Amino acid sequence: MSLLLKNKADIYIMDIDCNNIKQLTTDTLDNRWPRWTPDGKFIAYTRVAENSDIWIMDKSGNDKKQYVTSPKRDEILEFKPRKKKNTL
Repeated sequence: MSLLLKNKADIYIMDIDCNNIKQLTTDTLDNRWPRWTPDGKFIAYTRVAENSDIWIMDKSGNDKKQYVTSPKRDEILEFKPRKKKNTL
């Protein structure tokens, strides 16, 4: 979930019953459009700046790394499911 507070968006997680809210991003930039990786271990998100890039962090909000960068603006990352190989 991404919340906009004080004109800046940050990423939060919470339990399914909307309890135990935890803020995962706290820097000075907007952090938007979070997406879980298919294995549920990481969250990809966009750090919005002059040239926005895709970052990734573990589900606890640690180990933040730049994941996709380009000279143009990177926005929303989508994960596509892998096709299963036929094992006949």
